[in-house]
Amino acid sequence: MSFRLVDKVKKSCLPGHLKAILEAYLSFGNKDGTSIRPTAVKVGKRAGRSQRTVERYAPVLVKLGLLVHERDTDGNFLTHNYAKAGVWAYVYHADLSSLDNPQIVASFELQKAILSEKRRAAAESKGSRQLALFDTDKVAETHTDNLSETLSANLSETPTAKMSDRPDPIAPTLRSVADQTQTDPSAVSTAVSKKESKQVSPSLAMLATAPSAPPLPSAEKKNPTPQGLGLVSEAKKNQPQDPDNPHPISEIEEEFWTEEIFTERGELMCSISPKPSVAAIEKGLPLCDRILEHFDTVQEGYKGLAATMVLKYNRTHRGHQYATKDDRKLYIRTPEQYLKALDSDNAALINDYLTHDFDNCELCLQAGVFGYRKLIAEIITEERKKEERKRAAEIQRAEEERKAKLCARCEKVPFGKMTLEGAKQPWNGNHAVLKVCDSCYDAEYESRVSGRGGLRVNLIDPRPGYLEPRRPAEEAAKPRCTCTPYQGFDGLVHRTGCALMRAAGPRNSAAAAAPEHTRKGFDHEEAE
Repeated sequence: MSFRLVDKVKKSCLPGHLKAILEAYLSFGNKDGTSIRPTAVKVGKRAGRSQRTVERYAPVLVKLGLLVHERDTDGNFLTHNYAKAGVWAYVYHADLSSLDNPQIVASFELQKAILSEKRRAAAESKGSRQLALFDTDKVAETHTDNLSETLSANLSETPTAKMSDRPDPIAPTLRSVADQTQTDPSAVSTAVSKKESKQVSPSLAMLATAPSAPPLPSAEKKNPTPQGLGLVSEAKKNQPQDPDNPHPISEIEEEFWTEEIFTERGELMCSISPKPSVAAIEKGLPLCDRILEHFDTVQEGYKGLAATMVLKYNRTHRGHQYATKDDRKLYIRTPEQYLKALDSDNAALINDYLTHDFDNCELCLQAGVFGYRKLIAEIITEERKKEERKRAAEIQRAEEERKAKLCARCEKVPFGKMTLEGAKQPWNGNHAVLKVCDSCYDAEYESRVSGRGGLRVNLIDPRPGYLEPRRPAEEAAKPRCTCTPYQGFDGLVHRTGCALMRAAGPRNSAAAAAPEHTRKGFDHEEAE
């Protein structure tokens, strides 16, 4: 695993799914980005994505040139066979040089803008909004001799200036230079100026000015294309191209990748043929409708999943490493073969699928094949539980919002402007602040003023305006002096029959019971 390559991907402008899947692929390779050969299941677990998501986005990474297939001497894709039966994976090597191209960034930004516009239009028309990036990219399925050449440079150009500033696809051959020289002496300098990075030596210019210069073997290269896009047909090469859109997409392809792909028949068509041609789309979509009719017992909205599981079951058991020649003949590759297998008299495909033991089949467990009845039931159950959890969360959130507006003590009336200290919070050591109503605050004030266990602790200030109505009554209830106090040693001394002395309570009971000449407040004049 190369942390340098992973860090480069993390800092790139790739979208979320592509970035996570590419990082997972790089984590299985060497430090130089070679020998990448994990299965889709392992990549999905490491990337936090499903196997189906990995299978959908891995071809996009190949189209962009970030993952390049390793090939053998015959040009075929190399595969790695694991020890378990039927488990294999393609062998890739990473090429992240295209991430440094600023045109890649512009391409991704343009794709995001187009996707946002399509989602906005789908929202206005109340259609599906599950649009994916790079679904409309089409790359010719051709073989390249040089594995270091990738497909990303051509795909990364913006539509506004795709072909305007691009240099010539190939360097001018000697024959073309010679033909131009005969008619225009400045043809050599013109040809050289088209590609400033390559300098033409004087001997080459002299050879180019010869009237009958034979072409070099390198000039006989068949169907060269820029940026390593591979071979193209002569008919396609001679077609006039729009400089603003050098890779035009037909209306059928655009409709399929923007609308049909979100339907059940479009999903089934993409599962059978991940990159269908125009002819395959026109011919395959009606056949997919007929295929889905065989799954009329399946709940609405899950027919495509059921048909895909049956297709995956067939390809797992008919195309594994140790499959016999007769088994490989029954491998379904086209919608025609799929429909023929379902319309057969013995219905061997669907009968074998319905009676198959998926829990004890090693091939099915490794390939992620399940019985669609059990799978659909689990999906529906999970969706129902999800809806129940969602409703419970909404109820709990509404209850919390209701309680947040009420007094923290009584939870009956809305809280006022006063607050009290709550329990001590263990994470920060501070006391919680409780918003309480006026009644609860006044009750707490009276409780603390009266004293808890004979002591008055943690006194709080009274609520503003709480004591104002009580002050006249308290003043009127206070005992007043009914005698003529005299000046004693410690200050004024009230006489024995004074109302203040009677209101003093038990603390002066001993003084009241004492002889008159020993009590405090004794009238010395009477004693004499």
